[in-house]
Amino acid sequence: EGCDGVLGSSAAIDKCGVCGGRDTSCQKVAGSFQNVTVPLGYHKILDIPAGATFINITERRASPNYLAIRSGTGVSVVNGRWAVDPPGEYQAGGTTFTYTRPRAQSEGEDERGESLRARGPTTTQLQLYIIFHKENPGIDYEFYIPVEKKRKEAEERETPREAQRERQRQREPARAPLGGPLTVSVEEPPPVSIPSFPSSSSVFSPPSFDRWPPERTRPRGLAPNRNARIPPRTDLPPDTQSPFVWRRGGLADCSVSCGKGSQQRIMVCVNRHTDEEVSERSCDSAARPAPEEEPCNTQPCPPFWEASAWSECSVSCGPGVQQRQLQCRQSFGSRSTMVHPQRCSHLTQPESTQACQLQLCSHWEVSSNWSTCSVDCGVGRRTRSVRCVSDQGSVVNENECNSRLRPQGSEECNMGPCVTNWYFTEWSNTCSAQCGPGVQKR
Repeated sequence: EGCDGVLGSSAAIDKCGVCGGRDTSCQKVAGSFQNVTVPLGYHKILDIPAGATFINITERRASPNYLAIRSGTGVSVVNGRWAVDPPGEYQAGGTTFTYTRPRAQSEGEDERGESLRARGPTTTQLQLYIIFHKENPGIDYEFYIPVEKKRKEAEERETPREAQRERQRQREPARAPLGGPLTVSVEEPPPVSIPSFPSSSSVFSPPSFDRWPPERTRPRGLAPNRNARIPPRTDLPPDTQSPFVWRRGGLADCSVSCGKGSQQRIMVCVNRHTDEEVSERSCDSAARPAPEEEPCNTQPCPPFWEASAWSECSVSCGPGVQQRQLQCRQSFGSRSTMVHPQRCSHLTQPESTQACQLQLCSHWEVSSNWSTCSVDCGVGRRTRSVRCVSDQGSVVNENECNSRLRPQGSEECNMGPCVTNWYFTEWSNTCSAQCGPGVQKR
């Protein structure tokens, strides 16, 4: 039995939702939302117009983000009010959406991420959102929208050449209200082929879809899909439950850029009815969830040169030399270890020696010649003037000069042995007697 209710009929519902149709009354709208980063929280991707059929929205791979749907009036349908709903079937816009989520909500998995699928047609406009936490791997979407009735009637009256021009114009991208940069394309429906509906293993169609087309009423007593998991209600009367609750937000910046750091989960206070973020003072501090921490930037840090402190200057004054030790090191986790210097060969090596001068050195200067010996013969002493002079030429305290290098300021002098001899004067002019023998002296 086909979709027309005739036994043995092969009539099937086409992509436009028409029984026995040839996919000519609708056109495909397809695109992708590829913004890698958007503001934390709810971010609108696009509007799904009324009349859309065969809606398929899929993440390219699993991620910590979530898909969400709201009605055209802003009423949450899936994953609203900062709460994550379980996979299952949800009614929205006059059709049933099947919401699936991968086995593990973690990064690095090869399988595709979340998906929202519905056969349609939608009776009202719907809004597609992403609840952004981390990098967006890309979200592909496609659906079919009816071709305007007036355009179809005009095509029937056109000449073949005009019809060709009109088909060329129809190949231009369809415009849909978007919430970010999207890649959009429109495919011309195939002229004859009638695509088969996805197999029973697909989340697209419940078992009773093929037997009961949209234009026929489901028999009374036929139970809905019991596999649908509807999230439990937790609403309490307004007088017993605060309108402000804590929600898990995104992650703060990593504590380090490499070498294994940590990042804290941000907790935000929101109004449960409007999903708007409010001041933290509005929420109960005692009910704030315990801090959550995740590792980040676990890759090793690049190697680097580490220099020790400079040694003391090799001299106490004047030009000298200082030295220090160099090590090639690399950080792993919270510790740093020495590695082979070859790992730092691509880096500029710091200097291991440098000139130093603690102060200007003063010097001794002899400012006079030796004095004459203190004796004419024998051993005596002689002296000379010695002073401490700075590099600028001024006389300074002798303590500023090296006492071990001080020139001698006095020394012994030997004038030779003293000569011994008789020395005499002339005889006196007077004799001791005026007559006779007398004595003269000298």
